[in-house]
Amino acid sequence: MISLGDSVGGNTGTSPHDQALVLAMLSVIRNKAGMPYYSGDPVLKPGPKDHWQLAIETFQRDAGLLPTKPEPGRLSEPRGVVTKGGATWNLMVEHMPPDFREVRMLEGARVAYFPMPRWKLDKNLNLFRVASRNLFGHFAENVVRLFRDFYDKTGISLKLEEDGSWRPFELQRYMNSDSGPGETIHHYGYAVDLGFDELQFLGKHGLKITADSGLAALGSQNKEKFFQARNQLARELHATTKSGDLYHLQAYDDDPLDSVSSFMKLMETIGPRKMRWTPRFRKPTDYLCDLGLGGEKYYVGTALDIWTRDRAYRISKEDLARALSERRKKEPSFSADAFLGIKGSGLPASGEIAPAQIKETHLVAVQALLKEEFLGAEAKWARWEPVNYPDGKRRIDNTRKLPRRPSRPKFGPRLVR
Repeated sequence: MISLGDSVGGNTGTSPHDQALVLAMLSVIRNKAGMPYYSGDPVLKPGPKDHWQLAIETFQRDAGLLPTKPEPGRLSEPRGVVTKGGATWNLMVEHMPPDFREVRMLEGARVAYFPMPRWKLDKNLNLFRVASRNLFGHFAENVVRLFRDFYDKTGISLKLEEDGSWRPFELQRYMNSDSGPGETIHHYGYAVDLGFDELQFLGKHGLKITADSGLAALGSQNKEKFFQARNQLARELHATTKSGDLYHLQAYDDDPLDSVSSFMKLMETIGPRKMRWTPRFRKPTDYLCDLGLGGEKYYVGTALDIWTRDRAYRISKEDLARALSERRKKEPSFSADAFLGIKGSGLPASGEIAPAQIKETHLVAVQALLKEEFLGAEAKWARWEPVNYPDGKRRIDNTRKLPRRPSRPKFGPRLVR
């Protein structure tokens, strides 16, 4: 049932949600001419205080709560004030259409919304169970508990976003994300993206508006209040500290977790050639790798570069020549042909290799070897383990550390991990 937490109007310390509720109700209630008492936007632009207090006074006057002459034994309502349980409030509730009397408020948010039917929660839970088959059991159970707890408290059903559960490496290349293939814990069964399933709320002129799953129609402050309310009930789940990604919840605290180094550890453990990796910067992360040769590590691009075998960002001819030559110094019998998987590669069978002798086919072969390490990690993703940043210090962003890179297309309306 619709309820007011505290008085609205006058000199009272009106809470945002109580004020918004009164204005939303006055947007629905019509006068004798069929016009709403309040014509502003109760959600995004409440307008000056004197405007909405005038709307309250007008309703009070039409309802006979502001007599022009004092009447013995009758106390009139405070002018321009709606008190909890007072005559103005009771008459406002009485004048609300029956199907609008169930609107609810979320503390701190200027949104009068409608609770959702129970079947919607059941539908979204069933969809989540189908999509969560690759999530780890205890993590999936915590997400199910969040679905239920949040509905019980707010009457709102969460929903699993498309591609918001376990995710194959290939799909990550199409996501609107700084994380490349292998770098998000969505790949390892410990993350979900949860939004809201068609939340309806009262907008300008008392119209019912249906918000998208990210609640963009509510405005940034209101939207964040709803996600914060979700997160407060997400026991044993952690929201990401990544700016703009409100959907994301995961099993690990995002501040200390180094998801990239966790991925590197997995590749070094189960990769076909046990290559050694060092992530350098962030956004996007770029890598140094020893190519499985046991020597120095060389720049090989970002995860997306490696996965797509990008021709612009990969190991250089100079670095590949040096890597092969250094291995040959330690092991004279080392075969570059066998390493690259190219019979008759054209590289000398002994001695030092010069950069001029490195051809396009050799670089392409190295990219194939690097991707095999990624594919090996993906095949055994369940062996992933979390690795934290050393001393809790994140790597710095690479925006000013790498050459300007050609822009890549971003897919999807939401920022995701």
